[in-house]
Amino acid sequence: MNLIVDANILFSALYKPASNAGDLLLHAIEGDVVLFSTEHVYAEMKRIVQEKLDYSSHDAWDVINHLPIEWLEIDIYREGMDQARKYSTDVSDSSLIALSILSGYDIVTGDKHLLSSRCPGIRIRKLKDVVDDLR
Repeated sequence: MNLIVDANILFSALYKPASNAGDLLLHAIEGDVVLFSTEHVYAEMKRIVQEKLDYSSHDAWDVINHLPIEWLEIDIYREGMDQARKYSTDVSDSSLIALSILSGYDIVTGDKHLLSSRCPGIRIRKLKDVVDDLR
């Protein structure tokens, strides 16, 4: 299964490994699922890890680079950004929607705004539902 993950899922997994978010990363490590995210989420994660966990810039990059995520550059999903901006003005959310438009992969998030988005042809799922499916 291929999934697109949001920053809130990744931060939750780092903050509390014994959680549904931590379970999702464990499934990725074990090869049950392949996780993708965007360079916009990558930058957001760096900022969040530095601010909330008080990591240095170097340590934040190190932690993020060791997550079982395939980080995709904007060139891969740029084509879908104009359409994605119709559904979200947040650049990180738009990048996830654009990637989903182009890849067909589901988005996994805890973001209430993103979960309530009505994007035709895009499946936006709650973390708990995805983890339950993997069990």
